[in-house]
Amino acid sequence: MLEKKILKINGKQNVSYIDEGNVSSPVVLLVHGFPESSLIWKEIIPKLVTLGYRAIAPDLPGFGQSDRFEVSSTWENYRLFLSDFLEKLNIDRFHLFCHDWGAIISLYWAGEHPEKILSLFVTDTFYSPDAEWHDVAKLFRTPQIGEKAIEKLFATRESFATLMRTGIPTITDELIDEFYSTFLTPEGKKIPLELYRSGDFEMIEKGKLLQIQKPATIVWGECDQFCPLHDAHKIRDNEMPQASIHTIPNVGHFAPYEGAEEINKVVELHFEKVQSKR
Repeated sequence: MLEKKILKINGKQNVSYIDEGNVSSPVVLLVHGFPESSLIWKEIIPKLVTLGYRAIAPDLPGFGQSDRFEVSSTWENYRLFLSDFLEKLNIDRFHLFCHDWGAIISLYWAGEHPEKILSLFVTDTFYSPDAEWHDVAKLFRTPQIGEKAIEKLFATRESFATLMRTGIPTITDELIDEFYSTFLTPEGKKIPLELYRSGDFEMIEKGKLLQIQKPATIVWGECDQFCPLHDAHKIRDNEMPQASIHTIPNVGHFAPYEGAEEINKVVELHFEKVQSKR
């Protein structure tokens, strides 16, 4: 089990995060999606350490053991959080690994701070001004209907477990408990509503990531029901023409966990590209 550390941001907000590897090694920042925590990367982090990297994976505010925002849990506030978190840890440049909402948040951040990015490793997400929300996202984004959907899907630990086992057949009880911790309070159940309703794909400036001329890899679960494979190709064509695309057979949306063994093989290939570009 990976141990988490705690730091305070702005003197009051507790942030839980994993920090593994030599402190002097190059940093890999891993940003999770919804409804996850840093532990979605639990099988990837040890691989990064064996390759000689320092892996840092925060629980985004409101997820895992991190305090939720005192303000709304919006896309913009999560982007601001990344700046605060990296500044607090004195991290200047890093390799970015990101999944789902973590990618939407951090890729936008990367476009605003291209000089900070050493390489990109992107899995199962949307990132295009003409991207289309999946059906569950549409529910969350609709007033009143979203609230009812949240109450149904996240009403109890058992209902949440049923939902997660549909997406990740191999998920453990430990990970279900970890992910469900977000939704134990009425305030926590507002997080997905605030996050999804604040999302605006039209804010994404097409081609802005082209300025990051660094090695890039895109990995997709072949059976992703939320982010179709054509979105991987759209990201490559619009933002990362240097990227290779790898599909993981018989794996769905939560590829960093469900397809970890295969993804770790791709991680090795990714850092071979990084080394060759030096």
